[in-house]
Amino acid sequence: MRTLVVIATLALAIACVPRLDEDPSVVRRERVLAVRVDPPEAAPGASVVLTALDVDPAGPADGSGLDWAACTARLPLAEPGPVARACVRGDADAIAPLTSAGTSATLTLSADACRLYGPDPPPATAGQPSGRPVDPDATGGYAQPIRIALADGSIALASVRLTCGVAGATRAQAAELRRRYHPNTHPTLSAVSAVFEDGSFQDVVDGVPLQVPAGARVVLHAGWPTCPTSDACGDGVCGADEDRTSCAGDCVTPTGCAGAERFARFDPEAGAVVAQRESIVISWSTTIGHFLAPRTGRAGTDTATEAEGTFVAPAEPGSGWIWLVIRDDRGGVSSQATRIVVAAP
Repeated sequence: MRTLVVIATLALAIACVPRLDEDPSVVRRERVLAVRVDPPEAAPGASVVLTALDVDPAGPADGSGLDWAACTARLPLAEPGPVARACVRGDADAIAPLTSAGTSATLTLSADACRLYGPDPPPATAGQPSGRPVDPDATGGYAQPIRIALADGSIALASVRLTCGVAGATRAQAAELRRRYHPNTHPTLSAVSAVFEDGSFQDVVDGVPLQVPAGARVVLHAGWPTCPTSDACGDGVCGADEDRTSCAGDCVTPTGCAGAERFARFDPEAGAVVAQRESIVISWSTTIGHFLAPRTGRAGTDTATEAEGTFVAPAEPGSGWIWLVIRDDRGGVSSQATRIVVAAP
């Protein structure tokens, strides 16, 4: 089995920056492991609900210390990175507080969102040279940054995928993209199992603690639904080569797939609308022991529907939590929490 180790493909999807001496897979302080956005992408003027996966060494946290804000500053041309430093710092003129309650917040996207963070010409700034539109990510998309300040002063960054137009396309190509592009569906974990060193296994399900011997290495297998690799009208999924005219049954109300979906994007190098398959990443976190790799997954060219994470139990008995977060590269997120009990071998 080939597993792709993903280092930085989804840096803006959620990034609670670990300290240099920390293992990213180990929860030693309060952290935001993920932010789910519903719906996963939205147009300027629309409202979305953001839900944080807030955790600490004792387990799930209530988000009572989270301070939510939307970034309102564009990334200056001279600054590297996905988010303006002024937003990360929390400068008053670079953020807008969000209506929030614990782990949940609501954002109404600005009417200028595609000008600030997308392909539309940016607003003019007095005394400054004209800005340039934002470049799309590898999926052809754009994102509104979100800032979450934690009680200990650390910062988590998330994003809301924007529904914008496209730069560099002809009118015919832009119209084709509008017909073929369908809103993203959150990926889900279809099955998780643990395989022990003696070859035995346990299904990992909600409400049932995972029993692990002290000092053991356990390989967790996380799977997600299989999505069509080509479109067939009537298969229940509105794909990248279908629209409401060619397949009304699947596309009048577009139905997505909770795995690695095929989607349409404009490829400026090819000068054409092309179909692309999502990549999937699993993030592994725990309050006890550690994972050998904090993130594993599958590239869009890999049709496998499973990734592995190797958990190393501590030498002493104890109990804690494991969290699995599944993400696609268009802003979709889901998660699963499991109690873990480490017993004497």
